[in-house]
Amino acid sequence: MIIDKEFAELIPALTEDEYKGLEASIVADGCRDALVVWVEVLVDGHNRYRICTAHNVPFQTVEKDFADRDAVKLWMMRNQLSRRNLNDFQRIEIVRKCEDAVKADAKKRQGTRTDLLTYAENYAQVEPEKKRATIELGVMAGVSASTYEHAVAILDKAPKW
Repeated sequence: MIIDKEFAELIPALTEDEYKGLEASIVADGCRDALVVWVEVLVDGHNRYRICTAHNVPFQTVEKDFADRDAVKLWMMRNQLSRRNLNDFQRIEIVRKCEDAVKADAKKRQGTRTDLLTYAENYAQVEPEKKRATIELGVMAGVSASTYEHAVAILDKAPKW
């Protein structure tokens, strides 16, 4: 199994308590959810993989087919946003890390029908290009475009640890 550093860093780390809770659960009950891989690259289950290998707990894998790395990032982002109890800032951080993939995906969809989109997506279609992307990214993060822009400004100016 290959650990891709970029993929591993897309998702916020578990807190110490969350990690210990997951570890206790896996040691007691085994690894209930399969790890997701793409051509031998781990896509989902980095913490479970680390815990299982440290404690010799068997685990299952499921292979998923993706068109490219951007498709993997989009899937990872959507999967994490739908699964974890994240605050708005954490959601924005995830979306921000996938911003290039989101924009690339939007470019691929240019010229497709917009009458089948949600209200937010339709609204995004009438705004200037940059604003449309910001609105879409905000919708993905579950915040307004303005909140998304403010958080990105903070992320861009914050010191790197």
